[in-house]
Amino acid sequence: MRRGRCVAVLAGVLLASCGPAGPAPETPDAVAPKAAAPAPAPAPAVAAGPRWRLETPAAGGAALVHAGADGREVLRLACRPDAPGLQADVPGIARVGSEDRLTLGAGAGPELAVFVVSMAGPDQGLRATGQAQPAFVAALADGGEVGVSYGARQLSLPPPPREAGAAFAARCAGGAERGR
Repeated sequence: MRRGRCVAVLAGVLLASCGPAGPAPETPDAVAPKAAAPAPAPAPAVAAGPRWRLETPAAGGAALVHAGADGREVLRLACRPDAPGLQADVPGIARVGSEDRLTLGAGAGPELAVFVVSMAGPDQGLRATGQAQPAFVAALADGGEVGVSYGARQLSLPPPPREAGAAFAARCAGGAERGR
């Protein structure tokens, strides 16, 4: 048995030594000019990631808008100078006939605002209007997370930048108080 293993090992060594010693030398005719190394691919564009932006129309009011990494709106909170309260648009959540309340939360508390869903809203998603207590609007300025709840759906959004939240609160505080 021992002898069989030795023979197998020896045969393997002999067979390995019978192979070519290395690559065949290149003849001058076979040598082709080597192509330059390809330029490195450009760095992929870095996704902007989820972000908030503040829109301030000249006519007054404001909108605090959160967009996802793909640039699509996730939440739009708006106040208008000619209407009390706030309006919330949530394009990514489909309306449910039996559910008529959209709840938003802001800050560590969180401060809550309850909105009534309008069936006459945009074709896609929800539109809701309602009263927002001044504490809710102020919590947006404090940089706390923003939560959305509608039926069984829940969204948790990062806090808006303090500057954007504070500017939104300043422009919308009067509307929030008139909506009470």
